Amino acid sequence: MKVSYNWLKEYIDLKEKPQEVADILTMHAYEVEGVEKAGKDYIFDIDILPNRASDSLSHIGVARELASLLNKKVNFKYPKLKEDGKLKIKDYLSVAVKDKKICPRYTARVILDVKIKDSPDWLKKRLESLGQNSINNIVDATNYVMFLLGQPMHAFDLDKIEEGKIIIEKAADGEKIETLGADIFSLDNSILTIRSKNEALAIAGIKGGIKAEIDEKTKNIVLESAYFDPVEVRKASKKINLRTESSLRFENEVPLFLCEKALDFAAGLILDIVGGRVVSGKIDTLSKKHEAVKVPFKISDIKDILGVNLSDKEILNILKRLNFIVKKTKKKGIFVAEAPMERLDIKIKEDIAEEVARIYGYENIASKPIKGELWPAKRNDEYFYSEKTRDILTGLGLSDSYNYSFVGKKELNLWNKNFSPIGLLNPLSEDKKYLRPTLLLHLLNNVSKNLKHQKSVRLFELGKVFNLYKIKDVKESGRVAAVISYKKQTGNYEEFYEIKGLLESFLLKMGFDDFSFKDVENKKEAQFWHLGRSAEIFLEGKKAGIMGELSHFVLEKTNIKSRVAAFELDFDLIVSLADEDLRYSPISKFPASVRDIAILVSGDTKIDKVQSLIENSGGDILVDVDLFDIYDGVDLESELKKSLAFHLVFQSHKKTLSDKEIDEKMKKIILAISKNGWEVRA
Repeated sequence: MKVSYNWLKEYIDLKEKPQEVADILTMHAYEVEGVEKAGKDYIFDIDILPNRASDSLSHIGVARELASLLNKKVNFKYPKLKEDGKLKIKDYLSVAVKDKKICPRYTARVILDVKIKDSPDWLKKRLESLGQNSINNIVDATNYVMFLLGQPMHAFDLDKIEEGKIIIEKAADGEKIETLGADIFSLDNSILTIRSKNEALAIAGIKGGIKAEIDEKTKNIVLESAYFDPVEVRKASKKINLRTESSLRFENEVPLFLCEKALDFAAGLILDIVGGRVVSGKIDTLSKKHEAVKVPFKISDIKDILGVNLSDKEILNILKRLNFIVKKTKKKGIFVAEAPMERLDIKIKEDIAEEVARIYGYENIASKPIKGELWPAKRNDEYFYSEKTRDILTGLGLSDSYNYSFVGKKELNLWNKNFSPIGLLNPLSEDKKYLRPTLLLHLLNNVSKNLKHQKSVRLFELGKVFNLYKIKDVKESGRVAAVISYKKQTGNYEEFYEIKGLLESFLLKMGFDDFSFKDVENKKEAQFWHLGRSAEIFLEGKKAGIMGELSHFVLEKTNIKSRVAAFELDFDLIVSLADEDLRYSPISKFPASVRDIAILVSGDTKIDKVQSLIENSGGDILVDVDLFDIYDGVDLESELKKSLAFHLVFQSHKKTLSDKEIDEKMKKIILAISKNGWEVRA
């Protein structure tokens, strides 16, 4: 915004030179982009920030600021207007506001018998110094008021308004208006207009049209001063690609109270420089009140915010200089600051503190190091154990996999659980129509695709699954799953042993030592898992998931010709049970001895039953029982039997075990096996 130095001097006793004024404004949160000499005047180019546009986009606004900064007074009062009491405005003009949301206030006056001619030299020079061309005395007077007070105004030729009736309503779609300057704009029904009975007279808040323009034949005029919604003016201005001095001010909001003040000031100015008679009364469609903002605050709060130990008197004096009315309340230590009506940016006590800081001077506020206790953020266990899980599983040779949370009907047919699929209202495609009930559906698809190009696939995924157990009970839960498959098959079920070993290593590294495996009891799992080589997993007595080989049915449906072993665990349960306590188990300094044993059992015998019998018979010195082979070949005496081979590890913490001691334990184990009806193979 361009501001005249000489104009400022009319309202404030400025002893400071122009550059000094520019420096003072810059020091107190205004950006003066340049000072330019214009004849006997100096013009400031000031960048007014949006939050201060309501009070500072005017010469009086800048004068008030300078007065506050220099601790001076502004010599300006709104003059009283002399009306012709014999003339009544209702006999000349009526106004109908059809959209009070966009235009909550429209004020207007009528002035008769004006004489249109050139403006006085002082007025011409004043406007020209600000980059405005002089038009005529009426138009120049309205522009002068806008630059002085910040309220955009417009004058219409009363005799060109049909039936003397002004209507404020939105334009019709496709309606055109020719504005002052001969530009033609196409409007639509989102743009507010000032109009007569049949056509638009002006684009509200932006620019007037030629229909009711002031020309040399004009004798009677209507002065308009209104409030238009900032957002709507901004939208309209952008839509028709037209930005004016008027729209600039309306976009940044003009104080509601200013309409009437500016209207009377402009009418009085026209009487002085043009002549004529002001009709008594005015149109005012005010539909909402503009009340001054009152902000409660404590002096101690202002000091704490600024970090400066100003006295109470200094703070109250600064607010007084800024034209705040400060009153003490009945509540101890609490004041109320009533902001000037034009200060629309004042809302909260922090705004009050900012005003004090500006006047006190930012340069006088010393920087201080921040003091306070820094508390570490509360640990997010889900995130912590997610990262730990990824670290462990990648360290065990698995690759992290990321898949969609959506599956199609084809994948769901593999999952034979008692649940209803959870469909999406707006699916991406048919193969992503449902929320996944398990991570394994996508992991199997990963295996199928990767085995075409790789010798082996070792993947895991950590993510969410979704199950619907009741009509409206959707349960979202975390899961971790892994799959292993080899293109070349050996017949030794290495996938099963490897997934079991990986699972045990994972659980141990997560801090679990109380875990066990039990036979799969749910027959509905039979379609997905190989019941002879699968088991349910329990952590601290709670079911945590399942592991084993996947069934032939699943492999056929997914077009996988190799065995696939997998596990899937309830990750939410893992997070709830896991802890970071380290458990120390001393390492024996004495050597261990390993014996192997092969046991012939019936085909339906569960491995954990055999393993438990061995562990119970071996006593304290039997520290590990490891299944390393399952054989059900044709050379067995019966096709209904299978051979289980175990490594038995014996070790003592007190001494080196002798062969005799180990033999005695082996005899005890073999005897227990025989009593159970099983046979130890040679």
